[in-house]
Amino acid sequence: IPIPLNLLGEGVKKIHYLMSYLVQCFNGAILIDEIEAHLHTGILRDTLSWLVKTAKEKNIQIFCTTHSLEAIDTFIDVCKDEKQLTLFRMKDANSHANDITRFEYSEIERIRTNLALDLR
Repeated sequence: IPIPLNLLGEGVKKIHYLMSYLVQCFNGAILIDEIEAHLHTGILRDTLSWLVKTAKEKNIQIFCTTHSLEAIDTFIDVCKDEKQLTLFRMKDANSHANDITRFEYSEIERIRTNLALDLR
């Protein structure tokens, strides 16, 4: 029996909408706020892996926000072969507007994997 999408959980809906959009997009960009929101950590890796693979095949840049170390660590793992990952860390709202730090893949990996520091 088919189940209507509106009766499914928010995580299933989010994955459905991402997949539906991405399969139609070529040579562009996708913006995703709170990439990990509504996704169980058990499905996060598969979802991000598919997202990165599909984006690469279709020449799409992914821009996403997160407050989740699990999402950052998963992106590090998913992007390890290509090493194409850039992270921008913004200070809290009480800081100066220009207080943004850019990290490339090798530095992100070193900070999280070797030093176990928080990049959020």
